[in-house]
Amino acid sequence: MWGGFYAKLDRRANAYSTGANVRRVRYGWRIKVLWLIEPTTTTSVTLSGSNTTTGQPLYFETGGVQPRGPSARLALDPSYPAIPVQHGRWKEFPSYLFAPSAGCYRLTASWAGGSWALGFGFGR
Repeated sequence: MWGGFYAKLDRRANAYSTGANVRRVRYGWRIKVLWLIEPTTTTSVTLSGSNTTTGQPLYFETGGVQPRGPSARLALDPSYPAIPVQHGRWKEFPSYLFAPSAGCYRLTASWAGGSWALGFGFGR
């Protein structure tokens, strides 16, 4: 499971920042993210995250089979990728991640048999 963030990364600070074209909407600052699930993964991957200080959740939104609007949890089912399979059978899920405010966040991905967590800062 991988995520490609369309935001500026300051590697020294491990922090993402938005560009001038990123808008604040009802759920927070909207950042485009492309989630990739490996070809061998057959079970759903669940994403969640929150601000480590305030507990405010990150919100996620993707098209495909579950276009319900932003949610604090996002389940990605490799049986139903959001776009047709391309690049070596990796499953792709274009989405948006919403950060409600500047701060430190923890993002978690979990699936049967595995997980990872990423801590990062976000601000403008």
